[in-house]
Amino acid sequence: MLVWQGMLLGIAIAAPVGPISLLCMQRSLAGGFDAGLRFGLGIALADGLFAVAGALGATALATLFASVQPWLQRLAALYLGYLAWRTWQATRAEKTPQAPAPGGYREIATGFSLTLANPLTIVSFATLFVGLPPSASSLSSHLSLALGLFLGSLLWWLALAALCGSARHTLKPHWRRRIDLLAALGLAGLGLFVLLRSL
Repeated sequence: MLVWQGMLLGIAIAAPVGPISLLCMQRSLAGGFDAGLRFGLGIALADGLFAVAGALGATALATLFASVQPWLQRLAALYLGYLAWRTWQATRAEKTPQAPAPGGYREIATGFSLTLANPLTIVSFATLFVGLPPSASSLSSHLSLALGLFLGSLLWWLALAALCGSARHTLKPHWRRRIDLLAALGLAGLGLFVLLRSL
């Protein structure tokens, strides 16, 4: 039962549209379902890591990332700025813009690292596990919920990659340019936010 509840929570956490979602859409539109799925898998793995750490206790979660997260956030902020610039440059090109899309395992690593550096993610998962009722306070219950969170997140990114991957040949160029422009602005904003939080 907790696995199913965790899946619903995982979908709810992943579903809000933000810069990372737009970047996943770009990956799928530019490289197809496989590219979007690899990027989404990286996001889901980071969500799963946070969920497992949260299942072990909010204190353990904070301790695990406290020492490395500021540097990880600074690197992520620089990479987000680079992606924002590349995406904005693509919107000015005459041809259909293509998102900068690393291949293979680099897609997974990109999604994983950007999610791991997002300061809002750690707050979401820490708050989630702290707020659980006493009836679900055992370690086995927490780990079942963590598994569900990972599966729910993965299911959401699978669906998004499939939807955008199937639309990549039918979506009109001006709509793709609008998605790229929104993604560029969102990535720049997220990069600035992450940088300020790391200082």
